[in-house]
Amino acid sequence: MQGLEKLSIKLKENHESIHIARVPKDVKQEFIDLANKDFCGDYGMALKWFVDGLMNAGEEMIMAKLEELDNRVQSLENNPVTEDKKVIKLMDGKEVRTGGKEK
Repeated sequence: MQGLEKLSIKLKENHESIHIARVPKDVKQEFIDLANKDFCGDYGMALKWFVDGLMNAGEEMIMAKLEELDNRVQSLENNPVTEDKKVIKLMDGKEVRTGGKEK
């Protein structure tokens, strides 16, 4: 039997189980200790707690960045940047303006 077939059969037998490979031993032990201490050994709820925390942290970071950008936009709107227009006077008396068009 191939590895994928074995996995498929296992998943059909218990669709709520999960297997995570290649977890460092110290991290695994910390997770088990946390689940035993705070979640009565319920690994699923411990995992949910981690995932919820990660999602909230990401959302909080995005909201903070949006607030920062909003503050920067408000600052720019309240203090518009004006372009300095340089006037050059030619020998024949004509004036040439640089730095943008006049309104």
